[in-house]
Parts: sequence; C-alpha cells; structure tokens
Amino acid sequence: LRPVGDEFPGVRVEGEGGVLVLGDPVRLNQAVRNLTANAVRAAGRPEGVLLRLVQLQGEATITVEDDGGGIPEEMLPHIFEKFYKGAGGGSGLGLAIARQIAEHHHGLLNVRSQPGETVFEMRLPLIEAVDEE
Repeated sequence: LRPVGDEFPGVRVEGEGGVLVLGDPVRLNQAVRNLTANAVRAAGRPEGVLLRLVQLQGEATITVEDDGGGIPEEMLPHIFEKFYKGAGGGSGLGLAIARQIAEHHHGLLNVRSQPGETVFEMRLPLIEAVDEE
C-alpha cells in the first residue's frame, strides 16, 4: 500500500507489514491504485483517503476509505460494470478492472457507502490459506 499511497501525497496508510498473498504484484498494485485514484477524486483531496491493511482468519483485507459524498444507492449495483460512469467521471473501467484483479487472485472486492464515507474492501487469501487448499 505504501508505494500507491506515495503516488498520492496526503493519502494516509495504516496496517500490518509482512502479509503474503500469492499473486501478481503489478496487477494488485493496479487494483489498489484504481481504488485510490477514485477515492481521491470522490473526497476531493488526498487527505480524505485512508488505505488500510489487516490480516484476519487466513485473509489479507485491504480497505480504501474516503470521506466524500458517498455513492448514491441506485448506483451501487452497477459501479463494477465495465464502462459504467458515475458522477466523478473517468473511463468506467477502473472499478471493473479492480474487481477482476481481485477475483483472479481468488479474492473479493466489495463496497459500502453512505454520505461522508465510502469503503472499498478487497479480501485476498493469504499464501498459507492457498497452500492448505
């Protein structure tokens, strides 16, 4: 998370180090970068964005939180669709790509939103959990 956070000065980064997931670091960074860029745009400033990493029960959980206006409820079911554009602009591909990357790494990408807080949560299996399967 730190390299992505460094691309957006002012974004806060919290979390544990040393979490191992099996995957492509370039693609995982792309997913986090897409989520972070959207969060900065939604918050209107990097200081309104927090990236967090925690490890719990065989998973690494990456959250990208912003304190922007929130995503309207009627838009939530569509935001991961290719070419779906919200009010913030963009190509309509960033969230679709981020979700695809998470799923290709046997993970999930979800969102919850209300006015003043939007949280994207990417859950990825730890390498130990993949080895057990």
